[in-house]
Amino acid sequence: MQKLTFLAAALLTAGTARAQNNTHQSSTTGADNSVSLVQTGQYNAAQATVTGDGNTVGATQNGTSNRSTQTIAGVANQATLAQMGSNNSISQGVNGTNNPTNLSQTGTYNTGSQSVNGENNQASFIQNGTYNTGSQSVNGIENQATLSQAGSYEVVG
Repeated sequence: MQKLTFLAAALLTAGTARAQNNTHQSSTTGADNSVSLVQTGQYNAAQATVTGDGNTVGATQNGTSNRSTQTIAGVANQATLAQMGSNNSISQGVNGTNNPTNLSQTGTYNTGSQSVNGENNQASFIQNGTYNTGSQSVNGIENQATLSQAGSYEVVG
């Protein structure tokens, strides 16, 4: 599988962390790369920076007091970031063209922000639970953005 991956000029970065106080940082430059991360527990931190075209970035955190950041620049990159639990923080910044991006949080007292710059990007941010705060900023032309909150005491900032 690794031979096939490298023959296809793709780089795969994957990580899994369980427990608490784990930190993961990924930085990838180029085309057709894949970054995937799963963290379970509390006080975990994840950061992914991807520059290039046709890249796929995914992160999942399940627990409390976790924080995750994605920074994506380029064309036709796919980015997904999901958190389940409470007191989590999530941030996603995208700059480029034709980038579909997704943020989701389920739980209580979570905060999140999504920023999209460029053209023809699709941004989705969904929060489910109580006492969550979410913000979304979109700049450029022909971008599509959705911010959805379900639950009680939600705040759009």
